[in-house]
Amino acid sequence: MGRCPVSREPEDLMTLKQAATLCGVNYDTFHQWVRKGVLPHVEVGERPSLRVRRDEVTKLVREGSVSA
Repeated sequence: MGRCPVSREPEDLMTLKQAATLCGVNYDTFHQWVRKGVLPHVEVGERPSLRVRRDEVTKLVREGSVSA
């Protein structure tokens, strides 16, 4: 996806660990979903770290694609 140019993490972005916990799945499973394109992501920071948008994670849970 794209790189987020901000140095401070916006409130609407979640770490993969936070998102995995919200979805009730293992971190590795969630990471695979992101890498496979199941969920859009952005990279933040100088040493890029993956983040997902809170509304996208919530949508995934609401649609019943994952357990929560």
